[in-house]
Formats: sequence, C-alpha cells, structure tokens
Amino acid sequence: MQHLEELLDQDIQFTGISHVVELFPAPIPETIPTDDEDYAVDEASELFRMSHWFGSTELYLPAGTTLTATTSNGESTVSAEDFLKFQLKYVTTETLYYLVSKTDTASEVAEILDFDAEYDKDDEYDPEGWLNEYNSDSFDQGIAYLDRLKEESADDLLSIIAKGCLDENYGLLQWPDENISDNWFAKNKYDEWDVRIAIVFEGKFNPYTSAEIIENGLMLDDYVIRSVIVRNYDEG
Repeated sequence: MQHLEELLDQDIQFTGISHVVELFPAPIPETIPTDDEDYAVDEASELFRMSHWFGSTELYLPAGTTLTATTSNGESTVSAEDFLKFQLKYVTTETLYYLVSKTDTASEVAEILDFDAEYDKDDEYDPEGWLNEYNSDSFDQGIAYLDRLKEESADDLLSIIAKGCLDENYGLLQWPDENISDNWFAKNKYDEWDVRIAIVFEGKFNPYTSAEIIENGLMLDDYVIRSVIVRNYDEG
C-alpha cells in the first residue's frame, strides 16, 4: 500500500472513486452567487462542485477500501482513509466543522486536548458544545478550536474525521434519503433544516492533483453523474 504523500512529486490521476459529497445550506439553493453573476440551478446535477461558493469543499470517496493512484511511474494502491486524510488537509475549516457534526465525531475531536488542563485555563471550555452545528451561537468558537487543532494536532484531527466519513454506520455514504435527480422539487422537504445538507453525487469520477495545485483542492477532468441523493442522518 502506497502512502499518498510519497507520490506528490509527480502528477497523480485517481480512479476507483464513486461518490462526491458536498455541503449546502438549507434550503438547497436554486441560485448560486458566483463572482460573475448569480447561477440559476434548474436540476440537481447543476449543484455539482458548487458548494465552494458557500464556504465548503467537496470530498471524493472511493467505491471500496482502496483506490488507484496513477503516476508516470505506474499504478499504486492507496487506502480510502489515507485518501480522505489527504483531502481533509486542504479543505476549509468550515468543511471540517460541518463534517464533525455529520459523522458523530465531535466527542472524539473534543478529547484530543486534555480537558482538565484546558478547563483550568478557561472555565467556559466546551469543545463538544462548540462543535455542535445546532448550537449556531458557538460557531466561531468551533472554528477557532478546529484551527487550533490543525496547528497543534492535525494528524489526530484528520484521522478521526476521515474514519468518521468512511464509517459503515454513520459515514457520509450512509443514510441516503431522497434522490433529487429524479425529482428536483423533492428538495423542498429540506427547506426548514437548521444545518447544512449533505448532497451525495453517485457516479464515476477521476480527479487529479500534484504538489503544485493540491492547495486548490482536487482537479477534475472526467466524470459521470448517475444520481444525486440527499443524505439525512436524522438532521431534519
């Protein structure tokens, strides 16, 4: 099994990826404010790769526990967890914040730092509360806490979230609810949600990257979308 970071001195093409997950505010947008003009969304597939306009970064998930990374030196097998950790290193802090709530990892993330030591310094220290997406008043504290972990304990943080994203019980590909590619207006049932909505694009995706461009996220030059599904892990 090849460690992905060891390949970054080359251009890398990934295959074996079946899903892309994006996080959108409720209600699911019919208009997306881009730099140039508002973009009208008339069908579910037009949401694809548009979540960055709302502060979050898309995530690519493989069909199984591994995927293939192809470079000029040939093919390497990479674990799904390593691939997720690699992506999470470059997503926005807002994306990490929403993923923590989506994957039930807040309690684990809250335990990375020693609670007693932190509470002695701040008697309002409450990382699990800060990371609860339903507590919108503590959003800034949650973001600040995650920014601190990215500086001090990045490997622990990203490992926990990557495992959560892939978990067979509460991972991002579990709890599919509504296929809005069949009925775009079925999205309206989520209009009153208080949290971000996870949209799962199912199909075939072949992203690529290299050390020079990874900070901008994975690039994509070939894909097929077969369905667009709203995930509902008891959010609504």
